[in-house]
This record gives sequence, C-alpha cells and structure tokens, in this order.
Amino acid sequence: MRVKSFQALRFLMISSIFLAHISFIMTNERATSFFYRYLNNGVFGVTFFFMLSGFCLNLGYHDRLANLDKDSYLGFVKRRIIKIYPIYIIMQTLYLIMEIIKNPVIENVKQLLCKYFISIPLLQMVIPSEKLQISLNAVSWFLSILFLLYLIAPLVIMLAASVRDSIRKNLIVLVVLILLYMTFILYSYGFLETDIGYFITRSFIMNMLVFSIGVFLSNIRLGKMVKPDSIKGKIFFSFLEILILGMTVMFYCSGTVIFSSWKFYYFLKLLLFVFLIFIFSYDGGVCSGIFSLKLFDILGNASFEFYLMHYFIIRLMAAPMQKIFGTGNWDNLLITGILFVGTWLLAVLCNRIPIYLSGRKRHAEA
Repeated sequence: MRVKSFQALRFLMISSIFLAHISFIMTNERATSFFYRYLNNGVFGVTFFFMLSGFCLNLGYHDRLANLDKDSYLGFVKRRIIKIYPIYIIMQTLYLIMEIIKNPVIENVKQLLCKYFISIPLLQMVIPSEKLQISLNAVSWFLSILFLLYLIAPLVIMLAASVRDSIRKNLIVLVVLILLYMTFILYSYGFLETDIGYFITRSFIMNMLVFSIGVFLSNIRLGKMVKPDSIKGKIFFSFLEILILGMTVMFYCSGTVIFSSWKFYYFLKLLLFVFLIFIFSYDGGVCSGIFSLKLFDILGNASFEFYLMHYFIIRLMAAPMQKIFGTGNWDNLLITGILFVGTWLLAVLCNRIPIYLSGRKRHAEA
C-alpha cells in the first residue's frame, strides 16, 4: 500500500528542519527574535519522520515479515543500509574535509577524526555524550537512530502482526507506548542540559517508542479500510485534513509560545502526528489530491538526500553569501530562498541519477 500524500508531508516536514538549521544566519535582532519565537522548531519534523517510518514500513512489510526468518531479516536490513549509508558517508567525509580546512590546528583535527571514525558504523547514538552524538554533520544523529531502528524494525513488525486483526489490542498497545514516551519526557527535561538528559531525549529507546507507535497505528489503518469515494466521504476527509493541517501549522509556529510546559507540548505534538498520519493515510480529501501531485512525489523521494545535504550546504554557503548580499532581513530572506531551492535541486539530482543509471543498465541488458 502506497500513500501518495505522504510525499508532500515529507517535503513540508524536512523543510521545517531546514528553517531551524538556517537560523544562525539571522544576525538582525528583530529577525532573530521572530525566527526563534515562531520558526526555530526543527525537532518538530524529526519526531514526525520516526513515526512515519514505522507506519510506512509496517504497511509495506507486514506480510513479508509476519513470519520472520534469517533470510528475510538480513534482506530487509541490507536494503535499508544500501539506501542510507552511501550518501551518509559521503556527507560525513565532505564535512570532515570542510572543518579541517577551516581549522587545521592539530588538536582540532584529532577531535574531528575521532568523531568521524566513531560515526562510521552509525552507532554514535548509543554513547551518552552530546559531543560525540552530534558527529560532524549535525544531522548524523538522526541517521544513527534510524540505523538502529532498522535493526529492530523486523522484530517490531513481526510482533505487530500477532495483533493485527484486533483493533482493540492495537489501541491498548498505542496507549501504553504513548505513556512510556511521556515517562521519558517527564524524567529527562529536568536535566536536559546534561549529557545524560540529552542522551535520554535523543536516545534510541525514546525514538523506538515513536517508531513503534507508527507501526501499531498502521495496524489500525490496515483494519480500517475506509474508501472515501462518495461525495460525503470526500467532504468529511477534506474537513479533517484542513483541520489537522491547520493545527500542525499552529503547533509548529507557535506551540512553544502557547504552551508554557514543554512536557505538555510534546504530549500534544505526539497525538497530533498520530492523527495527521492516520487521516492522510486514506488519501481521501482535497488536500490529499493536491499533495498527490507529481512535484511532491519527486521532492518527497529526495527528502532523505535533502536532509543529509542541507546542513553541510548551510555551513558552507551561508556566511560567504552574507558577505555578498548583506545581513539585513531581506538579505537573509534572499539567501534562505536561494539555499533552499538550490539544496532541493541538488537533492533531487542525487536521488534521480541512480534511478536513471539503473534504468539504463536494465535497458542495456534487455
């Protein structure tokens, strides 16, 4: 089962992470204040991706991994690693070279090489140290978590298959997982500034809970095969999609302003993503129709490449571009737009080249 509108959601969420990471170029005090108040919320999109990953993997593999064996497990992990590792190691290497050129002092080079070699096996997120978890390319921690999730994903999907036919059991599991997630939030934000606090909030265990919520949510979706083909069905789903999108924008732009408690905000955000993914999984409303456009499909497919490239490109290009264009509000807006469009073009190119080459190879073999 393929949900077309998910590609547009990938594009929107990954774009929100870009906005958060480009915040450092906002040198004007007024612009900086506005940005940090309303747009600097990159973790918002990251949580969504972990849940969406669990949801989509279960939709795609619920039959093949229901009876897990060695070959199916190794085949799954191999396909996942092939997808994420080449571009990951390329970006880590480029980032290493860039940082060494910027500061070739021997002590700095030693630290960079240490971080580089620790990050190669994608296991840095099992180390309770913020300095080592954020290894070179700041987005590498996400890849480490994703890799660890891929190692246990077949087991989670196999367990989910055992309760797939019972919506009641899946709902119970969802409630338990959400309560466990909130337990981590409650007992970590009191000491977030410490390495252990940072480790807990970004840890594999916490994000595994979010991933597992996506898996069991997709079980409910598989059991609720509603077909919104009638006019009433389309109107109903259109209303739900507009409502949940509006709430998502509100949470992203002003959630931290409206809710004084981060803990309450994180709880509501998690519930928001549950409904956002579930509602759009039916592709039933007007928004889904727009989100199913070919453009969003192309951008959604390139979202992984965009995520790995964008921070490197910002660090490489933003400061030199400020020297050319200036540092005012409109200057920073222009730089943001150029880097945003340019990074997407490069990401799409990197995503399409292997597809093009594999197509030519099959054509030549035929």
